[in-house]
Amino acid sequence: MKNELASGRWGWAQFESFALTCLRKGERTMNGKESSRVVSACAIVAMLWIAGSVGEAATYTVTALGTLGGSWDVPFGINNSGQVVGQAATAGNAGEAAFLWSSSTGMIDLGPTLAATLGGPATNSSSQAINDSGQVVGVTWNANGTAEDAFLISGSTVTYLGNLGGSMSGAYAINKSGLIAGYTEAPGMSQEAFLYSGGTMAGLGTLGGGTSFAQGINNSGQVVGIASYHAFLWSSSTGMTDLGTLFGQSGSDAEAINSSGQVAGSCFTVGGNGSDDHAFLWSSSTGMTYLGTLGGAYSTAYAINDMGMVVGDSETAAGQEHAFLYSGGTMYDLNTLISPLSGWTLTYADGINDQGQIIGFGLYDGSTRSFLLTPNAVPEPISMIFFGTGLVAVGGYVARRKMLRTA
Repeated sequence: MKNELASGRWGWAQFESFALTCLRKGERTMNGKESSRVVSACAIVAMLWIAGSVGEAATYTVTALGTLGGSWDVPFGINNSGQVVGQAATAGNAGEAAFLWSSSTGMIDLGPTLAATLGGPATNSSSQAINDSGQVVGVTWNANGTAEDAFLISGSTVTYLGNLGGSMSGAYAINKSGLIAGYTEAPGMSQEAFLYSGGTMAGLGTLGGGTSFAQGINNSGQVVGIASYHAFLWSSSTGMTDLGTLFGQSGSDAEAINSSGQVAGSCFTVGGNGSDDHAFLWSSSTGMTYLGTLGGAYSTAYAINDMGMVVGDSETAAGQEHAFLYSGGTMYDLNTLISPLSGWTLTYADGINDQGQIIGFGLYDGSTRSFLLTPNAVPEPISMIFFGTGLVAVGGYVARRKMLRTA
């Protein structure tokens, strides 16, 4: 029996039948200790079956987010309702447009709304983040790249956030209160991280160099990003703090922060090509923790949810780039957690919400496409059976480099 379980030859139907038999034996046994032994034996077999089957059973369902008529699309943010924002090529690859996706509407082009509201020469756009109220932030830019404008879409209202001097700004994160973080040109600086609150943009300073760039914000208003090639954490009480690096590397980059103040990001070699990136998880109590790889040389972390689950991309032992999920101290190749018949190769994961839904992009039918992964529920008969024995299985496994590191 153990070999059958470990090899995955049992399906849900066989397992359900076995579990019911166990419970019936337990009910017929008058001796309490014997009944306990029967149920304990069932528990052991159940765990063997689950352990043997996890490699074969699809843990996530993959949903393609569609297109705006072009040959590629990339998601950047997801909220707890499963709404997704990102950037996609328009028909004929004529331009790049911000999009908003939901399961009920599909992919909606936000480009025309932005162009009509902001006016001016903006021809391209990208939506970078969305909060649980459905507020969307991002950036628009003109054809020659000489002007970039940070925007906020709230309901039917589009707001241009302005800048602190110059012609550039971009919004990359928004929290539940509507606080926005991003970057702006500022006097004497090509890029300065900002916090936008109540209609006012304020610069967050630097770590002593000439640039800073905000990429994440949590619901407490803590901001993370990169400044002078080092990851930073900013708060209103402490200002900007350098989070350091791993393994003596020259650079680090903080991409996201959750409600507990845990930060996800990567360390790297300044001027390098990313081949020695090391994904990290930082907390005030532990400092930087290296997350490892999928067997290859590098890994990069892009997002974290409130359960501390981290997603990103990593090189495999075979030299391929695959999307990963880091949960409970283990890094999982997301390609092993979907059906092998899906047709997808998941290469990059850059968002995860508190329901464990994951966004990213990969190859499907030879094209680069956005995906949404939704955790599969444990089949109801099994979950109900083991609720009765106290063996409830709790499911829920839990692109963006917005700043060139060689600039």
